[in-house]
Amino acid sequence: MTTLAPDTLVSIRDLTKTYVQRRAFSGTQFTIEALRGLNLEIRRASTLALVGESGAGKSTLARCLGLLERPSAGEIWFDRVNVLALDRRQLFPVRRRIQLVFQDPASALNSGMTAAEILEEPLLIQYDLTKAERHRRALDLLDEVELPASSAEKRPLDFSGGQRQRLAIARALMLRPELLILDEALSNLDLATRDSIVDLLDALQAEQGLTLVHVLHELRLASQLASDVAVMFDGQIVEHGSADRLFSRPEHPCTRALLRGFRSSQEAPEAMHVEALG
Repeated sequence: MTTLAPDTLVSIRDLTKTYVQRRAFSGTQFTIEALRGLNLEIRRASTLALVGESGAGKSTLARCLGLLERPSAGEIWFDRVNVLALDRRQLFPVRRRIQLVFQDPASALNSGMTAAEILEEPLLIQYDLTKAERHRRALDLLDEVELPASSAEKRPLDFSGGQRQRLAIARALMLRPELLILDEALSNLDLATRDSIVDLLDALQAEQGLTLVHVLHELRLASQLASDVAVMFDGQIVEHGSADRLFSRPEHPCTRALLRGFRSSQEAPEAMHVEALG
């Protein structure tokens, strides 16, 4: 393996993910190559925005990185260990160090459980704690994500959309992960709610040293959130660097196209405002 920089938490090498599907009427098989020899490094305690158009492979990469799916080929080195070479028993302690937050918390959270039960469930699986210890930890997590202790007995559908996403973040943080992957987790929120959750994530990152990966389809959010940006196209990383460099000196045609769309969306509201004044 190539020598890694001291601050590298994740190194992805030649990652490939192929899906085999059947055509609806003929029943014949065909393959979809969602990831094609992808390479990426993620710095420890950084915030990476993974951007690209729909179908670029962003969510597939997030699921592979989060150990929810197994790649067809390649390596994922996490804290200098190739996790794809580990067996199920060896992966068990690694899984707690990598957690995901999904776009729709209503479907990701069990609607039949209370908030406290949802938060305590990972502790039942991973640790040998008393019920009182688990409940205390759940209340502490609610406080960390700025939800009142009284919400412990509520169920997911009793919360607003922003509160449900805070609950989903709390569940992901219950095992004190080092890597938190947010797959379009902010996209369904209104601007005020989104900004408040961004502030929350910034505070949690500063306090816990979290490494954050945001899967996004728009550069507007990437410009607000990330220190590093990786652009995906057709299952590959086509450009990767600091947000400042990428926004000021894009090199790949895909990045330049995304930036043109981003700048047009910024100019459109201003044009509408001028037209209204005229």
